Amino acid sequence: MTTRTSIKTVLLATPASDCHVVANKLLEFVCQKPGYKVHNFGVCTPTEDIVAAAKEYHPTAILVSSQNGHALTDLASLHQDLQAVGLAHIPVYAGGNLSVGANKNPQLVREQFQAIGISVLDSFDALRPLLVSLAHDQVGYAECETGEERAAMHLSD
Repeated sequence: MTTRTSIKTVLLATPASDCHVVANKLLEFVCQKPGYKVHNFGVCTPTEDIVAAAKEYHPTAILVSSQNGHALTDLASLHQDLQAVGLAHIPVYAGGNLSVGANKNPQLVREQFQAIGISVLDSFDALRPLLVSLAHDQVGYAECETGEERAAMHLSD
């Protein structure tokens, strides 16, 4: 008989082509503070390693931090790879600099990531309500489009 633990687990990584570690370490700290068990795979993590870790640890969520703007390409197969091993139910969130170039279009970036099964976190400010939401097994957080909606959801707890 398997007993479900109340301790939530998250996987952290940066995409395969990204070697920026600072935001990744900040994510680790922010996730540990409220009691999450964190498995941090650090920089330059191929999707195959993320999937293998998901199979091993069965996380509540996967958080990916990018600074070089190439996460969309690096993570293009992640959701499909998770699906192939029966783990498509694990939500994947990406944050940081998610596109290249000086002219950023946040809505387009969000739509591109949604098309590959990944939700976008707009800022570190969005992380705390996400962690609260995941801790309470609330469904639908990824559907929140703005910081105001996330804040309202958090305040209604």
